[in-house]
Order: sequence, then C-alpha cells, then structure tokens
Amino acid sequence: MSVQVFLMTRNKREVLIKLLESAKAVFERKGILFWLDCGTLLGAIRDKDIINWDHDIDLGCWKNQNDYSLKIELKKEFQALGYNVFITDHWLNIHFNEFPEINLDVNFYIIDGEYAITPSSSLYPYLTNLTSTFIDQIIRYFYNKKIDKKRFRLIMTTFCYFIYPVFFLMNDLMKKKILDFLIFLRKKISGHRVEAVPRIFFENFKIISVFSGDYNVPLQTENYLKYRYGENWIVPKKDWDTFKQDGTII
Repeated sequence: MSVQVFLMTRNKREVLIKLLESAKAVFERKGILFWLDCGTLLGAIRDKDIINWDHDIDLGCWKNQNDYSLKIELKKEFQALGYNVFITDHWLNIHFNEFPEINLDVNFYIIDGEYAITPSSSLYPYLTNLTSTFIDQIIRYFYNKKIDKKRFRLIMTTFCYFIYPVFFLMNDLMKKKILDFLIFLRKKISGHRVEAVPRIFFENFKIISVFSGDYNVPLQTENYLKYRYGENWIVPKKDWDTFKQDGTII
C-alpha cells in the first residue's frame, strides 16, 4: 500500500502507529537504543493504548557521541520513507506532510551527574532575547539548512549561507565542538530550563508488547511515571500543562 493510500484511509491513531513502526524499524536497523517516553509511555502503561487526545508519539534516546552525523543519517532514512523531518541538537521530529499536526518526537538525553537531561519542550519559552534566538537558529540551520523564524529569516539566512560551507567541511570532532559551544552559549544567555530525569530510570529497561509491537520501557516504569506525572499519574488529565505540572522540569 502506498503512503498516499494509507494516509487517505487511516485515522489519527493509525497514523501515529505508522510513525512509531517506521521509527522502530529505522532505529533498530541502526542499532540505536530507544524507549517509549512521556505521554506515549503513560498511555502504554495506564491505558494500554495511545492516549485518546494525544497527537504525538514520544520516544527517548541517548545523545550519540557523533550526534550530528548520526542525525543527518536518520534524517535521510526518514525522508526516504516519505516523511518530513526536523532535527536539532536535542530533538528529532517526523510527520507526514498531509498531517503536520500528528508527529513523532524523539528526545535525546545526555548524562549530567545523577540525571539524564534534555531541553526538549522546556527550552522554547525561554528564548526571549535576540541573542539566544539567533544562536538557536544557527544550531537549527546546521542541522536542517532552514530558518524557521520569519522575523529574522533574511539576516539569518544570509549569515548562515556563508558559515555553513565552512561548518560542512569540518570533521565530526570540530562540528561537535562548535555545536557544543553554541549549545552552551544558548543555555548561558537564555537560562532555559531542562527536563531532568534521575538517570537510574534510564539505566535498565524491560520489553512490553503494546501498539502491536515490542518496545523498551524503563524498568522502574511506575516510579518514573510517578516522578514525571505525580502520585495520581493513573488518573487521566486532558488539561495537563507540561510547563507547570511536569515533575522533570527544573
């Protein structure tokens, strides 16, 4: 069945499952460890299904030492399957052009002391000044060759047009150093928050059968869900506010 026919005949849940199955196939082919995370994990454990009002699939993954080159490879793989792909230093998003509001998101974590951290969605509300926004757009351009802030598109595109060829010719180690420095500056200037998960939750996994497949989930599943969503994680909350209620955001 072609992608076009699939999209014409399927509902939201089936599109989400298709996204998940595609990600599973690509990540396993690349030998990349990933796990169900956030709302997708919550739905898998509590509801044994995707949460009815969810519009995205959430996965977790460790940030690779060769992060830039790996993400470029992943982008090409997903594009070959017919997906739109957006990547940045801490995040990968795929979706069908026909359904831009239905997404699969991968959060890339790094180890920081006793925590696994990712800026994830907790980054964007804090990019409120021109400098941090500009730096973030440079990082995004290096990964995607595209500027998504219309207000600064002309000047940023012109700037990146000249620096990208230099960046492109660098070896992986130099690219990593440049990106790490820009990421450090963005955090220093914006003071953005992060999602910080005790690393113990991501050190051991178990496999569960859900969504017509077998997927990794944190071994201490319920403790992790309690940490992120609170003692009443088992009670559905349609009006959940990640920025105000998620226990991992610091």
